[in-house]
Amino acid sequence: MALVAGLGAVGLGLGWQLRDRAMAANLRQREASLREQRRQVDEQLRTLQAFRSEYLQFRGTLQRLGTAPPRPGRGGPLAFGPLTQELAHWNRHGRSSLRTIPLGPPIIEPYSLSSGFGYRADPFWGVGARHDGLDLTAPIGTPIVAAGDGRVVGCSVEDGYGLMLEIAHGPKLRTRYGHLDSCRVSAGQAVRRGQLIATVGNSGRSTGPHLHYEVRLLDEPLDPSPFLRGNPLAAGRDGHPPAAAERLPG
Repeated sequence: MALVAGLGAVGLGLGWQLRDRAMAANLRQREASLREQRRQVDEQLRTLQAFRSEYLQFRGTLQRLGTAPPRPGRGGPLAFGPLTQELAHWNRHGRSSLRTIPLGPPIIEPYSLSSGFGYRADPFWGVGARHDGLDLTAPIGTPIVAAGDGRVVGCSVEDGYGLMLEIAHGPKLRTRYGHLDSCRVSAGQAVRRGQLIATVGNSGRSTGPHLHYEVRLLDEPLDPSPFLRGNPLAAGRDGHPPAAAERLPG
């Protein structure tokens, strides 16, 4: 009986050891699983924070251009809840705002850039003058499309511009299309990006067939080049042209 009792005690001890080992192994697995979950959460948080930084930068540009959607009605410290809600709000409402920004060239057929933005020698007088847009050379009748969603302000003959079309892309941002041969839209009409709005001409103060294209913020000209490249964030870095200069569209 003593032998049986001894064997029983040994078996009981082995049972406890095996159970302890199993519990320890299970705890190690749970700990490893929790560490992996924490790693994934940290990685997601870093990704969201990086995206939020880019989003806030881009949103700042959109607000400056007057095309950003309203902010969601909530706030608080950075956390998964508020952050994901803010990004979801942007995903729902920001896409339509992005379409109002004039991105890409207003001429989809082949063209050449004949004059840039800023100071240049005036083509008529040969003296230094300020040029508020870009001159895109193309044959008369070449289709011109809206660079972004908006509403037509008007299409009329203006000094220097000849036949000019203007589109409002929100309360602050506008595009102008000068020296036109014809307008294909009318005042008050809503237009979509890529829609035919006019044709290239040689009207007004022009030395040959081309489109004079402007992007204006609160009626101050911006360099359209970053917009043509699809990068409006660069518009602020390019800045405005010098204020004290003669403005002669051409």
